[in-house]
Amino acid sequence: MEVLYKRAQRRNSLILLNPANNQVKNMKNISKFFVMASIAVLVLGIGGPVLAQDSTASTPEQVSAQELGVSSPTMLPGNFFYFLKDWSRGLQSFFSFGNLKKAELQQQFANERLLELQKLVNEGTVSQDVLDRATEKYSQTMDKIKANTDKIKDTAENDKDVNSFLEKFANQQVLQERILQRLQNQVSEDTAQKIEQARERHMERFGEVMQKLETNKEMIAERVQSALQNAGEENGEIMNRFRQNMPDDVKGEFNRVRNNMPNIETENTDGEDENEDDDSNDDTSDSEETPGNGSGSGQNNSAGKK
Repeated sequence: MEVLYKRAQRRNSLILLNPANNQVKNMKNISKFFVMASIAVLVLGIGGPVLAQDSTASTPEQVSAQELGVSSPTMLPGNFFYFLKDWSRGLQSFFSFGNLKKAELQQQFANERLLELQKLVNEGTVSQDVLDRATEKYSQTMDKIKANTDKIKDTAENDKDVNSFLEKFANQQVLQERILQRLQNQVSEDTAQKIEQARERHMERFGEVMQKLETNKEMIAERVQSALQNAGEENGEIMNRFRQNMPDDVKGEFNRVRNNMPNIETENTDGEDENEDDDSNDDTSDSEETPGNGSGSGQNNSAGKK
């Protein structure tokens, strides 16, 4: 019996020292970590489509989460657990299939990041470095939208899903520009420069996406017009910023659309409209000078008679 007892003890000690058993335990611990991390992300808030109406009413200057179709941010950049939010976004993007779906998802992330930046500025409790990094993260997300749409082969003309994406994209880009415009006036000079760079990069990406997926040049301007009207936007600065990054033929369509919007304030940001008016005035003055030449010859004839 004593011999059997010692053998049983030896067998138990070998089991405890068995690396395979330790590996199984490690795998269980890792699985528990990922489960706990996922629960933490869900509890702290990962952002996503709005399930309930935001109780905070938005002012004309400030855009609400509801308007952008996402939930109000709870965990912000600078939070120790914010890496879980980025980790969750990476997983969502990885398991999203199709370039259009990925572009839509990145557009959602851009909305979330911009609302996070807006909340950080409103609270005024974080450093300039956190604001700068949050602004850069937003710009990088806009780059990803452009990268995904570059791979889409269809256009709005022959694909209803692409058409729906562009309609939503234009509406939300107008709102994003309004947020950036407002934030730029609330931060320090250095951060304001970062936001201005983000605005320029945002406009470039918007123009590139629209020209890639919309073959009808008139529709690009009309989509922006519709988005401005949906947002109740009457400030011509936003219209002009969208117009600046378009080719000349599309700029002409923006001019036509802008003239048909009586409530919008017209602003000349690049002086092109003034040049066009000057050219028309020159043509008018030339036509007026022609009769003058005739009258001058008449004066010469009368002088000859004298």
